[in-house]
Amino acid sequence: MRCVPFLLPLILILSLLVLTGAIGQQPRQPTPQPGAGKKDQPPPPKPDAEATKTLKEAILALSAQPWIETTFWQQATMQSLTFQAEGKYLAEPKNRRLHLDLAVYVGNTTGKLEVISDGTIVWEKLQIGKGARPEIRKTELKKILEALKSVNQEQVRTALLQTQSLAGVAPLLQNIQEQMTVTRQEKAAWQGREVTRLTAVWSEAMTKGLVPPNGSWLPFLPRKCFLYLDRKDGAVPYWPYRIEWWGPSESPDEDVLLLQMEFRNPQLASSLTAEQIHRVFTFDPGVAQATDQTRESTDRAKNRAGQLANQKIK
Repeated sequence: MRCVPFLLPLILILSLLVLTGAIGQQPRQPTPQPGAGKKDQPPPPKPDAEATKTLKEAILALSAQPWIETTFWQQATMQSLTFQAEGKYLAEPKNRRLHLDLAVYVGNTTGKLEVISDGTIVWEKLQIGKGARPEIRKTELKKILEALKSVNQEQVRTALLQTQSLAGVAPLLQNIQEQMTVTRQEKAAWQGREVTRLTAVWSEAMTKGLVPPNGSWLPFLPRKCFLYLDRKDGAVPYWPYRIEWWGPSESPDEDVLLLQMEFRNPQLASSLTAEQIHRVFTFDPGVAQATDQTRESTDRAKNRAGQLANQKIK
């Protein structure tokens, strides 16, 4: 377990990527190898019209919510190591406000990640182990917007919200829509309630970038997911209660559950007083020195805006 302190930052980052919807962003295409051709790639998936429509409706419904509050839970398995992350997530995408408080457990080691945005500055506080000195980072949103003035404003806002985890759960579903093919829709049950389960696999274009020339899927790389959505007429219409990512472990021919996440106890369109907004979305670093992540975050937003532009062109 000596590796645990080094793995925790990666795990915390993974949790953050899940919430931003950035999991599965377009990878670099592999260099073609001699003799590699269509026979190396699996047949392209066939979309299900009804399932595709349901996912689109879910994205529209969740994107329209002014406030999103939920308990986020996640469990992942990599080789013989299993970790869990759980915490509160509160976001107001319109004004770029966010409060994320996650605890991560790997063996006997505990990590904590807190992300707070008042709409102007995003603060990150990372602590690994009890009593350890936390690492603090900040990102100035105003500077990012100024650096991206030349980019389409809609793309800038979308890219900024996604890369800074400010957009709620809709971007996660939007990423699945953009990069995967929804192949099935069926009725299912979750925690005693009736839900709709969607099955999605990587699109043909994404698969070409993920599968190496010999056609073997990499171990511990998800290749399909299941989305458990509340029904259209449910308590919280289209809410993604649970998402599962399946892929091979040691055996390339057998899929196992690699990553599972749940968005529990959702509350939408709630209102807060001015005093509550100040208390929940304000962070005071005190005398601690904060690492400025603005330039790095600007580069990520530029890359994401470029991806969005290319997708619209296609």
